[in-house]
Amino acid sequence: MDPPAAGPEIEFEHRISHRLDVLGNRQASQLQGLGEVGYLLYGSGHVHGITWQGESLVDLERDALHREVRRQLASTTAEPLIRQLGWDSAGRLTSMQWAALRKARACLTCWTACRGQPRPQRRPRPARKAPTGRARALASRHYHYDSLGQMVGIQSPAGMSRFAYDAAGRLTGADTPQAGQQRWRFDPAGNRLPIAEPAGNPGAGDVITGALNETDRQRTQQRAGREATPVSREQMARSDYNALQGKPEQGGHLEDWAATAKWHGNRVGYYENSEDASSEGARIHYRYDSRGNRTESVQGMAGKARRKMELAYDKGNQLVQVVVHEKDDGEEEEGTQLTQRYRYDAFGRRLAKYSNAGNTGHASNLGHMGHKDAGEESGTTDYFGWDGDRLVHTERLNHGNARDINGQSQPEIVHTVYEPGSFTPLVQLRRAARAAPGMADDLIAHLPAGMARDALRAMLTDINATSALLNERIVGLGMAADAQSFINAQRQEFEETARSERQENAKSVEVRHYLCDHLGTPNALFSSEGQVEWAATLDAWGT
Repeated sequence: MDPPAAGPEIEFEHRISHRLDVLGNRQASQLQGLGEVGYLLYGSGHVHGITWQGESLVDLERDALHREVRRQLASTTAEPLIRQLGWDSAGRLTSMQWAALRKARACLTCWTACRGQPRPQRRPRPARKAPTGRARALASRHYHYDSLGQMVGIQSPAGMSRFAYDAAGRLTGADTPQAGQQRWRFDPAGNRLPIAEPAGNPGAGDVITGALNETDRQRTQQRAGREATPVSREQMARSDYNALQGKPEQGGHLEDWAATAKWHGNRVGYYENSEDASSEGARIHYRYDSRGNRTESVQGMAGKARRKMELAYDKGNQLVQVVVHEKDDGEEEEGTQLTQRYRYDAFGRRLAKYSNAGNTGHASNLGHMGHKDAGEESGTTDYFGWDGDRLVHTERLNHGNARDINGQSQPEIVHTVYEPGSFTPLVQLRRAARAAPGMADDLIAHLPAGMARDALRAMLTDINATSALLNERIVGLGMAADAQSFINAQRQEFEETARSERQENAKSVEVRHYLCDHLGTPNALFSSEGQVEWAATLDAWGT
């Protein structure tokens, strides 16, 4: 009989296993290439601590209602990193204070999203730093609410941020230290639109206080009168009539997009925000396919396109390719092109991203989504691993990665630990290269795939439970004393070796902690020394 045909080579595989208690609460998680994360529980499953490789990572204190009031993070300095939370009688968060945060250092990752910084370009730039005083601004926040429970103010060392809402509870205005005063209105379909401020400085009565003031009411009435468009009975009787469809506007910035309608079919035809200084007066035009997917966006000014993005989708409306063409000012034909391709699993979760940058040219064909193109071997590949609907594992491969003794490129591994039962990130573990296989991994690898391998993996993962079970079995079998001593000595030697391997591997892993706002949105990422390594400035809408 001919041997069975070998299957396709596995390009990427992610494995994460969990140990549960009798109530189904997660007690520990075995991460791929990064050891074990443990959860210390009390009562019906409330978490009061998180460990990594047996060492304390996060310690939590809770009040009588099991709400978190204090968090102490693992720190390599004498002064611990501590977060304290305050709550009111209605269960709303009123304060968040951090201790031992230090000044920000250079942001070494490409994730920096500080407001007002230029978009990364192909020319090398010096390392950028987080905004001045950012660590101080993140260290303390106090939250204020109105009688309806809407958040109307956030007090921080950077200043006071105020928010206003309409009768439907929609955000209509914000006054923040970073962006100043901003106002929005909504069309009949609920689309958010900016409001251009009148010339001159706003008066004292025009300050956003959390409710509509007299100036807001007058502007609303004047705007409604200017923009009111009478609708005839004949128009309302037509099944194809769309009250939101604007007329084509001539004289756009780009000649071939001049006739783009702004709200054709209740879709954004173009966007232009004169209030946003970073846009430099540019207009962004959009195109869509018959299924409503955005297929193209062109950003330009003065009749020249500076940035063009093309998007392609599969039959399931999943984004499978993005091609970005970009030109600097003064360039006529030559420019940069970045091509990114994506793969998904059966649940619609993204599994891989292939990136390849080069000179402007034609986009590569989508081809078979199960394999990489030859040109992508020289680019960057990101693989993603999931724990349910939470993205927890990322492996990045490129030419700059560390290499093993055989010259093979080793992936950079980043794992995110979330707050139990939520989508709020808590800790990031990063390793520049895959760790060398330990004694337990070698033992498992020599077994054929099947129940025996899975059983041995579970035994070696929870070595304490395995040791207790062995002791119980040894006593139950009535072994001779010398046999018991020999088995116990072998077990202790294995435990010591495994512990030494964990401690050695832990030295090459960087631990970073997330600083999130009241909604769970990450605002900063800082090291175990308390240094802010990445910080983001978000607008009132969280972008």
